[in-house]
Amino acid sequence: MKTNMQRGGYEQKRHIQSFAELTADERTEIGNTIAIAERALKELKIAETVTLVQEERSKHFHIWIFPNQEWMLEKFGYGLQYLRDINAFAKDNASDADIENVIRTAEEIKKYIEGEDKYD
Repeated sequence: MKTNMQRGGYEQKRHIQSFAELTADERTEIGNTIAIAERALKELKIAETVTLVQEERSKHFHIWIFPNQEWMLEKFGYGLQYLRDINAFAKDNASDADIENVIRTAEEIKKYIEGEDKYD
């Protein structure tokens, strides 16, 4: 886990594995960051719904934010059990145009978040 979170970067403080190991301030900061990321995905019309995952089986604290896309539902259905399959499918089948779209979308999200910083 990287703490002292600032939206432009992180500073390593200590190693944790679980959300429960965060301090109250860190939980608040992570919660605010997730809220901004989710709002960006929805307001930019990238996704209508998201799936959040925090798994303790790895040796590090990670949170994944999956924007649910229509093609995912059509091909795999809804459910956490499909997330690895969706990731593998996307990785194995992404075209150059898909990758360019992801890069453009990431830039849109970055601009959105930078705009959010003005209101903090």
